[in-house]
Amino acid sequence: MINVKLEYAPQAFKIGIPEFFKATLSYKDTKEIALHADTDILISKDGKELFKESSGYSKPHVHTPNGIVLSSYKFADSGQYVISVKVLGLNFMPVNPKQENFATNVTHSNDKYLIQIGK
Repeated sequence: MINVKLEYAPQAFKIGIPEFFKATLSYKDTKEIALHADTDILISKDGKELFKESSGYSKPHVHTPNGIVLSSYKFADSGQYVISVKVLGLNFMPVNPKQENFATNVTHSNDKYLIQIGK
């Protein structure tokens, strides 16, 4: 149904500086951008939720008219994280929630953290 592409910048970031994420949603069958999507981005470590994008808006989800979700997060330390992109609605209609999880490894190097995101 929906394909999620997760991109981030910068590759290496200074400790305490936010990492920026861009999730692009498209339909798997047509490859077209999924317009008017209700989404959420979550970050967890060791099974504990550390960040939920929608919490900053006091809403159950974040609406994107153009199929692109932008977010940022300051990683507190190195380790294994999971970044999840959840889709809750498309074209103003609720859908069965779909969640893509991205295994994320954050490592410390000098005064910077390096990030690697896998699937």
